[in-house]
Order: sequence, then C-alpha cells, then structure tokens
Amino acid sequence: MIVRGGTVKRSTPLATDEGVRNPDNVIVDFFNEELVDLMFEDLSIPASKLIGSGNMAIGEISTGNTTTTPLGIGGVFTGVAEENEFSSVIVGLKTNQNGTLELQFSQDGTNWDSSLTYSITANIYEIHKLEKGFRYFRAIVTNTSGSPQTYLRMITVYGQFSALTAPLTLPISDDSDAILTKSVLVGKTSQDNYLNVGANEGGSLLTSKFLLEVSLGNIENYELEDIFGYNPDINIGTTPEDVWFNGGIYTGFPTNTPETVDVLSSSANDTAAGTGARTVRIFGLKTNTSEEYESEDIILNGTTPVTSVDVWYRVNKIVVLTAGSSEENEGNITVRQTTTTANVFAVAPVGANNSLLCVYTVPYNKTGALLGLSCKMARNNGSAGSAEGSLRVREVGGVFNSNAFFEITDSSSHTSLPDSVIILEALSDVKISIESVSDNGTSVSGELTILLN
Repeated sequence: MIVRGGTVKRSTPLATDEGVRNPDNVIVDFFNEELVDLMFEDLSIPASKLIGSGNMAIGEISTGNTTTTPLGIGGVFTGVAEENEFSSVIVGLKTNQNGTLELQFSQDGTNWDSSLTYSITANIYEIHKLEKGFRYFRAIVTNTSGSPQTYLRMITVYGQFSALTAPLTLPISDDSDAILTKSVLVGKTSQDNYLNVGANEGGSLLTSKFLLEVSLGNIENYELEDIFGYNPDINIGTTPEDVWFNGGIYTGFPTNTPETVDVLSSSANDTAAGTGARTVRIFGLKTNTSEEYESEDIILNGTTPVTSVDVWYRVNKIVVLTAGSSEENEGNITVRQTTTTANVFAVAPVGANNSLLCVYTVPYNKTGALLGLSCKMARNNGSAGSAEGSLRVREVGGVFNSNAFFEITDSSSHTSLPDSVIILEALSDVKISIESVSDNGTSVSGELTILLN
C-alpha cells in the first residue's frame, strides 16, 4: 500500500531505457512510459513526491496478478480474482515472445462476463489502463509463440488514475487504449443560424463535396458510377433504339443462365502480336448474386473468338489494356455469349479503346440512386434535327418502364439533375432509349450518373 508521509521503499525501480528517473517525475514515467524495465533493484521514493492527501492510500500493487515467472511453450499465467476499493487498474507487461493478454472482470469472482484481449508483441512494452469499478479483476497471459519465454515482467497496480498518454512519435496499434467520445458538430449558416452537421451511413460528414469524396474512394460503402454511350446512326424506321454503339435494342440484358463470353475483333490486327489492340479487360457481374463488378483480362486473337475463363451474367464495359504500334483497336471489338451468340454485351468501336454503351445493372444487395442523366444529338450531315428519348428501368422479373421522358435537338441537349433522385433496386437494368428521330442519320450520346450504396 502506498501512503503519504515518510519514505516508501519498493523492490520495483521506476525506470525506463534511459535509466532511473529523478523523484520529481518518477510518477509520470511510472504510468505513462515503461512501468518497469529493470526489476528487483531497490529504490527509495520520498512519499512527499507521491500523489495523495493525508494518509489516504492512492495505489496498490497487485500480488495475485503480478508475475516475473517466464512461461514455457503454450504456457498460461492465470491471475487471482481480486476485489478492492480502487476504481482503476493499470497492467504493464513485457516479454521476449509473442502472446496474448486477457483482462477480465467479474461481479462475483467466479463468472468472468467481461473480457478484453490484447496482442503481445515480443520485446514491446504492453500497457493498459482500465476502469474496473468495484468489480473483481484478473489478468491472463498466454505464450502463443511456439518458443519458451526467457523473461516475463508483468505488474498490475490498482488506484485512481487518469488516462494514459503517449508521445506523438509512438506507433499506435489497433488494441492501444483509446477514449471513445460522442460528439455533435454544429455549423453556422449564411443566415446566422446554427445547424447540426450530418453524417452518412459510412460515418463520413455530409459536405458539398460528398460525390467527389465518393469518387476518390474516401467514403466507405458508397460508389459512384459514370456510364456513357453512343449510337452513331439512328433512322426514322429503326426506332426505338438504345444508346450503344451496336445500334438497335440493347441485347446485353439476358435472363438466361450466365455463360462464358467470346471476345473477338473485326480486324486481324487486334491480336497478341498485332499492330492493334492486344489485350482487353471486360467488366461485369458474374452471377445474379454478385455484389461487386468484377473483371477478366482477355488476350485477343484477331477475328477468332477467345472464350473467357469465367461465366458472366452481365458485361457492361470493355477497355483496351495494351496495343501495338497503332495504340488503339483497329477493328470493332465485340463481347457476346459463347452459346447464345445473339446476346451481345458490348462493342468497342474502332479507335475508341473503350465500349460506348449507356446501360447498367445494379449489383445484387446494392441500391442505386440516379443522380444525373444527359443526352445530346446531332445529324450526321450537319443539318438540324430533333429526337425524343426516355430513361428505361426494368426491375427483376419486370419490363422496361419509362421513368423519364425528354426531347432534344441539335442545338439543345437534355441534362437532368433531379432534386428527388430515382431509386434503383438491386439487379435493376437501366438504359437510355431513343423513341423517335426527325431524320435519318441521327447520332445520339448519353450519360448516366449513379450512386451505389
């Protein structure tokens, strides 16, 4: 027991690697740096340097949870259940082998209902301060290293202690002690009102740059998808057509069982050693239970189909990874189902190095929010013209419903950033359709911005 008055003599030197501290700061070092680096040397500490009032005890070294006996391979030290009037406990430990430290609490000294486990790293001092209240406490040390310990220095002290501190240069591990706080941020508006600052489900602050932070990958559980496509030639008699390079109604939303896909080019130069595209990467959903878009790399073989290793439920994008001297695909690169060849997923036009299709499928177990839609048109001969289009959404087992309708001209595009977004359920198929055009030879481009959660 430590008391105020007289001199307290310990068999535990309050020391660090720098040597024994002077009595003026020994208490700080005792609780905030290494508790004990060299043990069993006598050190007299004037009690006038200790914190306390009168003859009130301020701390007590545990006898049942302090040990210096090294543990063998798989050895376990189990401390004694101790109950006292002190509300805090500090445990410091150092050994030359990896292991675990369990700090346990009990209401009755028999049932250990609360337990915290920490990793012990060889030759690194482990120290923790916890509030035990008036519960029973014990410590358990286990040598998990596969080698016997050559030393173990563990000390447990009860008392009323403030939180541990550490220098900024000290590395922090996942099980380092931390203070948990619950705070509310308040911001001042331009009208001199004060409002609480909100947070999203990912735990990040909602700011005016939220979408930028999502795009940079700084906000967990959110993804931002930007989908763009192009239809180069729509005629009066061929509408409706979807916005993708192959023209006509998009054929990449099959409802059959996922298949492998074939990838081929219209040019023999798009091959492993050719002057055109050599390798491509396809992106899509492998099954109707895929929660993330995945990819597979394909080495091209000119006009000869190359079959994928994986089966695919959806393929919504092709990107050229490597190419020969032309640095681009010299033919139209097509991705289609191996067996059901009429189901074409994507086409990358000559020189684009990318597929141009404004279609998307929301992954399984995700929800999409359509944040933006834009569409432009032009006449291939440069003349004036117009077109009518719609946003089409098909939920699982349903049909393509029109969720938005718009008109565009060669001098007036359509851009929609709605205040109330369109919610897209999991596995919903989304596309932009052109319902009619004023003239033959009309080209249309479209873009969709979708936030996933």
